Amino acid sequence: MTAQHHPTLFRFERIRLGVWFLLIGSLLVALALPLLTLWHAASSPLDARVCLAPQTPETVRLVVSVPDATDRDAVTGPWAHLHVVWDMETMSMPTRPIDLSGTAAQAGTFAVPLQVPMPGPWWADLTLQTPGRPDWHTRIHFLVASSGVPPQPTPSPVAGASGTPCGLTRYERKSSL
Repeated sequence: MTAQHHPTLFRFERIRLGVWFLLIGSLLVALALPLLTLWHAASSPLDARVCLAPQTPETVRLVVSVPDATDRDAVTGPWAHLHVVWDMETMSMPTRPIDLSGTAAQAGTFAVPLQVPMPGPWWADLTLQTPGRPDWHTRIHFLVASSGVPPQPTPSPVAGASGTPCGLTRYERKSSL
């Protein structure tokens, strides 16, 4: 007999077909969500913060920290690299770039001591790289006064800078692509 003569058989086949479509649709969604999450993580730029603090009269410490847990996981390990280049704005000084690799113990924070032997306006270019993510890049400008006076930022600091690990100035910048 055919399905035309038995309406219950036709309904049963339609229900079975609906269950198969629901199952296949659920599997496609279950496979697409992790891929979408990975794609989003790989295409979103890192979010890092930079703060500036005096360490000694001729050394300035830059601290780069990553506040977001996902970004922190991406830079916590030897695969993350921070490259820092700095110099005076008014004249060229003999400075060497600093390259730091991440460690598991640093918890998404890089501390970079910069030698600033002369008072005046300085700049620092920072690039944070980790595999599978766009590079984070920023440039900060700061003014070093005479010995014993802490460096002052050229731009106005971000509001709420009191909670920074450095305690002086925090710059918040996203990646510039």
